[in-house]
Amino acid sequence: MAEKQRINLTKTEIQQFERIRHLSQLKDMDPIAFEKFVGYLYERNGYMAYMTVTSGDEGVDLYLRRGMKTAVVQCKRYGGTVGQPVVRDLYGAMIHNKANEAMLVTSGTISRQAEEWVQDKPIQLIDGHELLGWTRRTRMGLGSLSKFWRIAIGVVLVMVLCGLLTAGGLALFTYQQRTANTTASPPATFTPVPTPEDQDAVVTPTLAPTRQVNTTPPIISSNNVPVTYFDTLPQLDGDLTEWAGLTAVAITHITEREDSWDGSMDLEAYWQMGWDERNLYFAVTIEDNIHVQLREPKFAYLGDSLELQLDTDRMGDFAAEVNQDDFQYVISPGDFAALRPGAFRFQGNDENWPAEAPGTNAQVTAVATTNGYIIEGAIPWTDINVRPMEGLILGAALSVNDNDSAGTAVQELMLSHVDGRLWRDPTSWGTMTLLAPK
Repeated sequence: MAEKQRINLTKTEIQQFERIRHLSQLKDMDPIAFEKFVGYLYERNGYMAYMTVTSGDEGVDLYLRRGMKTAVVQCKRYGGTVGQPVVRDLYGAMIHNKANEAMLVTSGTISRQAEEWVQDKPIQLIDGHELLGWTRRTRMGLGSLSKFWRIAIGVVLVMVLCGLLTAGGLALFTYQQRTANTTASPPATFTPVPTPEDQDAVVTPTLAPTRQVNTTPPIISSNNVPVTYFDTLPQLDGDLTEWAGLTAVAITHITEREDSWDGSMDLEAYWQMGWDERNLYFAVTIEDNIHVQLREPKFAYLGDSLELQLDTDRMGDFAAEVNQDDFQYVISPGDFAALRPGAFRFQGNDENWPAEAPGTNAQVTAVATTNGYIIEGAIPWTDINVRPMEGLILGAALSVNDNDSAGTAVQELMLSHVDGRLWRDPTSWGTMTLLAPK
């Protein structure tokens, strides 16, 4: 086992770490300085951090201890993508060192395959954007505060940004457990999809022009999404007549992209949101000249699809990590042939991970258009444990995925309504506000 030595930073090193503001500064560090920097952050968050000082470190750069728990950390200082093999090796190192958990920290990005592989394992993955956010919070003095005080400070900051709130103006009621009662229809069953081994033989169906988009609503670019109240139940049929004239939010910010993306931008999209006492409604219009979708809703992000993330306790638990009040819906239009539209739900768990939460009662309809497709749907409030009311503010990230490589399952590009959206950091999401009935 490698020899370990407690991190001992000079005043100059600490001052350099305090001046970090950009990803380029992290990527320009030499590997040893990057390891020290990561250890510095963990020590600011209550750990005792040790560096390996001999060869044969078995892929472990830092050892952490807090109370009776131990952890191993691997630091990857580069601008590339960390893949599943690296994470598998880290898991082996964790077991070999009899540690309770493992962390991988990189200045680059982390592949979706790696993120999926660690879902049921005590491994935390921190990419460059999350690391930069952690750096900022540590610099502000939030990194080493207790969860109670982080929440309290977060509430104060949100109140300042939103203005003075009247006593009865805004409130959020969350249920402690998911209720089974709902007025929504049960989810549709889905046609089996080809296995990855068979995908080379798959021919993507031609997108048949079945409807033409005749009107364009007023479109805004805003981090806050207005959610219009519906007096009558909207029909989920892909006909957006009921949405005519309602404000739409443009989806323009690139937040994910694969190396296979050729840089061409054939994707445009805007979301409209509505609500009543039973459901949260959405209508999304997408322009996309190539339609590729091979997978069931759980993995629909590996193709043309939508993602909706919701922080249902924005005012009470505004934290930079997902938990049980945070939800993610992957929404598939299907392939307009054998593969039907549908949705799959994820929910944050006690390990701050978006875990699978099957059994959603969300309803989804998708229709092809002459230059793309329309998705219309409804999510029962009981699906996310929320009691709706006028003025309610939810954290939200509205996103659209694009894949132009026929016969493949890959998330080539993601556009979101808010810049800098991070998958597991609700503080990087925007908001949506439930408007009063007219």
